[in-house]
Amino acid sequence: MPEQKAVLLVDNEPNLLRLNTRVLEREGYYVLPARSLRDARCLIKDVVFHAAVLEAELPDGSGLDFCRELREMRGVPVVLLTALKGKGPEQAGYEAGAGDYIVKPYRIEQLTGSIEALLNRKASDNPHIIEEAKK
Repeated sequence: MPEQKAVLLVDNEPNLLRLNTRVLEREGYYVLPARSLRDARCLIKDVVFHAAVLEAELPDGSGLDFCRELREMRGVPVVLLTALKGKGPEQAGYEAGAGDYIVKPYRIEQLTGSIEALLNRKASDNPHIIEEAKK
């Protein structure tokens, strides 16, 4: 049986956080839910996770800055899930290192498909990544 993938999920909307957590858990992911950047940083301090789903604008800071931090420090793929529409915000998201940019409202299949695609891409880029994560 394949290893369960851990996903950091950061959104300040409690209902959306609960819904996405339930859906991703049903898809077989282990979800680390956080309502703020502060909570997210505490959750991941000593934890290996494989991907992150972030809101771009959070009450305690920029999801874009956190995206850059995760990409530089951890190398995990990031999906930005946000209400910010338009070419400017989307371009800023990709420049911050996001692997995908999904605008709310969205279909849950977009989210699960995006996470799966990013994880598959990362695994094909580095087939030893799962072994390294176990260490």
